[in-house]
Amino acid sequence: MAFFGVSASNIYAISQRLAGPEAAGRWVGFQNGFGNLSGAVVPVVTGLVLQRTGHFTWAFLITAGVELLAAVFWGVVLGSVEPVVWRSKRNVTFTAVVEPEAS
Repeated sequence: MAFFGVSASNIYAISQRLAGPEAAGRWVGFQNGFGNLSGAVVPVVTGLVLQRTGHFTWAFLITAGVELLAAVFWGVVLGSVEPVVWRSKRNVTFTAVVEPEAS
């Protein structure tokens, strides 16, 4: 948890950097959705493991395994932190059509 605390300060900075100004809100909302999902699932899984085994050893080992998997993903799969190019913006110009007044 100490290492998480050290790295937690950049969670939103990296999300906003990857998403860019076009999608930062959606990207951070997606990230928060998974954070809330894990906040609901982890207590249930911990309770089931504790009920079956009678101690927290397996719950801590499962948590450590998930964190190790996340570290491997971060180091191997993620790659460099650069903005995603969503789509090119087209230059659209509008021309006003002025009709002559009726006489």
